[in-house]
Amino acid sequence: MSTGLHLGARTLRISLIVAISLFMFAPSAIMAVESFSGESYLVFPPHSFGLRQYEQALSGPRWVPALERSVIVAFSSAGVALVIGAIAALALHRARLPGRRTLETLAVAPLLVPALAYAIALYVVFARLHLLGTKAGLIAAHAVLGLPFVVLVVGAALGNVPRELEGAAMSLGAEKARALFDVTARLLLPVLAAAFTLAFLTSFDEVVVATFVSGIGYETLPRAILADVRDAYDPAVTAIGTALTAVTVVLLALVGLLRRRSP
Repeated sequence: MSTGLHLGARTLRISLIVAISLFMFAPSAIMAVESFSGESYLVFPPHSFGLRQYEQALSGPRWVPALERSVIVAFSSAGVALVIGAIAALALHRARLPGRRTLETLAVAPLLVPALAYAIALYVVFARLHLLGTKAGLIAAHAVLGLPFVVLVVGAALGNVPRELEGAAMSLGAEKARALFDVTARLLLPVLAAAFTLAFLTSFDEVVVATFVSGIGYETLPRAILADVRDAYDPAVTAIGTALTAVTVVLLALVGLLRRRSP
């Protein structure tokens, strides 16, 4: 009797895992197959195969400029988030600050605030500051979204770096700033790269805030995809989605590799 129950529970567990896996990965697999369709319209399974969708994506007047904007915004916002987040993480873990727990909560607050509420609030503020539809406004908005990832990743790694290493460098004549950069920062290079990558992906894939903040003057790739799917579906979107999925998987694998090399 117990053997039968054990076997049934195991079968149910495996079935749930398979069902969840199919639910998660089947859409991406279907999209990947569709991206190699040779048709000018969406049909599954495709009647013919080829690179038509990738050619359309690269030659279309809308996709490449939107991709360039997304890359520029993602790199810029990730850089801003990395600088501010690394300094904040260092202050939270090395300095004796009053209300440290409150400050840590505020640092990760963008992860807790609903994206729609954040986007609406930014829209009101940026409208008064005349930042709607500007690159600077979108970079600032996305930098805030990437900041918690930098604080969390760098902060976790700082706990594994002995402060005695900086003390040893200072005892040999190095100034505090040089000891910080030559010892701690060098040890944290893989972590800093991982944090930058996470902030980059956060900005590159973001669409809700971009829809409110970018206006009609600075359309990013996720927003262009959303508008195309909503208004007039272009099969080339499947090629763009497949390429973005592949790049995201590679970058996340890189993040995992960099985290393994962290202190």
